[in-house]
Amino acid sequence: MAKLSKRVSQETFDEAVQENIDVFEMEPDEALQQAISEFESQGVSLDSIIKDVPGEEGRAEHPVLSAVRDLEAAVAGTNEDAIAEALSGLDSQLGPDAKAGALELCGQHGAVQASISACRAFAAGGSSLPGALRTLSLVLGHEQNKEFFNVNGGVQMLVKELLLPHKNDAALVQSITTACAAAATKHEGNKMALMTADVAEPLVELVRLHMRQPAALKALCATLKAITTPDDPNEPTGGAFNFGRELAKAGAWQALVEALKAGTSDNFDLALLGNVCGTLKNIAVNEEVCKQVADEGLVEILLALLQASGKDAALVRPACALLRQLAGSDAIKSQIVEAGGLPVLVLMLSNFCGIEGKADKAKSITATLEQAVGVLTAITLRNPDGAAAAAEAGCFQAVLAVMQAEPSAQYLQRQACMFIRNAVARSKDNIPLLLEQGASQLLLKAKALHPKICMDVGSAALRDLGCENYNEGWVIDTMVMGADGVIRNTNDLDNEPVA
Repeated sequence: MAKLSKRVSQETFDEAVQENIDVFEMEPDEALQQAISEFESQGVSLDSIIKDVPGEEGRAEHPVLSAVRDLEAAVAGTNEDAIAEALSGLDSQLGPDAKAGALELCGQHGAVQASISACRAFAAGGSSLPGALRTLSLVLGHEQNKEFFNVNGGVQMLVKELLLPHKNDAALVQSITTACAAAATKHEGNKMALMTADVAEPLVELVRLHMRQPAALKALCATLKAITTPDDPNEPTGGAFNFGRELAKAGAWQALVEALKAGTSDNFDLALLGNVCGTLKNIAVNEEVCKQVADEGLVEILLALLQASGKDAALVRPACALLRQLAGSDAIKSQIVEAGGLPVLVLMLSNFCGIEGKADKAKSITATLEQAVGVLTAITLRNPDGAAAAAEAGCFQAVLAVMQAEPSAQYLQRQACMFIRNAVARSKDNIPLLLEQGASQLLLKAKALHPKICMDVGSAALRDLGCENYNEGWVIDTMVMGADGVIRNTNDLDNEPVA
């Protein structure tokens, strides 16, 4: 969905609601919903708007503003108890029961600067610093506040004034890096600021130092992932790849491999092991690092984890994503096959195929299946031996069963189409096997249901299977200039005006 950039004041919104009541004689609730619909249809953001009907005397001030003023007054003094109390008050206004617009309004009225000052007031450590960092992390939940944090030198404060002096305290490392992750998530400027603050080597050191402290390790992984994930909606390109490469050069991949081994031996919960896998995937950004990671025995470790994971998507999805990343290296494809990876992947597909659940769970299951099929796609790419091994391991039946069970999952269907094509492009012996198992019908269905996503790869797979109708559904969409000088899709030429 397009980002809403237009904004409206609380006063203007309230006037629109009142006009609906006075002029159009609507009931208050109906007037409110009508105003919301009208503003949103115009692309107006109502993030900072209190969406209820004003009383006879208008609307009271948003309670978060009073909490921000209290914090500003507290940090202007020297009483640490007063600062802690004010932080608690702001927390209560930003929690799960917060009124609409609290995050944006608090940032507009100085909460970011006040939170930075509160952290500095407790920089020496002690029991109050985690509370200040918790409030800061809450405040950084809004995009605008991340920018305020960036321009006010917040990242430098976190790294230089807090993280480095307290690197031996696992609990404080957890709180500080949680705030670092909140700042860097979806904000390119804060990612860059972290790397400019020379945080790479300290983060590697901290992973090694606290790898057996689950809470600290989780927060460190969150920071590393935030830095290496290109998720800023305002930046079409970012430095995530380069940041990942810099962190790899600083030794992040070695530290994460060590942490994964330690967590496996210490029986860490599967979600934490999944966090480590997901972070390592972001660091293994090129073939050289992938080979180094594989040389440390990670393929065998991942396969053992997958076998022990059962149906826990919190581990299976990132573990498969990491295995898929490694399989992009031609040298590692055969290693995965020789280590027994194909039967393990078939087991994962079987474990998650056809599982039903609520929307969030269903989305997670589909994403897990997509990653598992993606590993098979990578293994069979330019690899005749891998394609032959996939047939022997029962991968065809497993992937086709997933296509049958998840017809609406467009990107999962795309991966399946690509796997089938790879499986037959270099191993023609696989063609009759796939045709006998109904691959062509499922490919045609994928193309029909998801023409934008699956038309190209589905058609290619059908073509390599030798199906004469491989181009079924394909629509030529070349852009040409019509007689009237207007550039149109060739499918629209029938509607071209007569010259």
